[in-house]
Amino acid sequence: MKKLILVSCIALTGLSSKAQYVFTDVTNIDRTEIKNQARTGTCWSFSTTSFLESEAIRLGHEGVDFSEMHNVLRVYQD
Repeated sequence: MKKLILVSCIALTGLSSKAQYVFTDVTNIDRTEIKNQARTGTCWSFSTTSFLESEAIRLGHEGVDFSEMHNVLRVYQD
């Protein structure tokens, strides 16, 4: 039984290594740099701010960098 499991694992490993995936860019959208949220627990603010920055770039505004923590401060105060 152990030999059968070992042979099955080896066979599956051999099959998975043959698969080669090639990814090509269809559309490249301008964006700002990725920001580290560390342990803030405010992923909702980082994702929303990133969306707003991308929209501002799409509309022609260059070099935008909105503050994620400003939104957090205002939401927590409310």
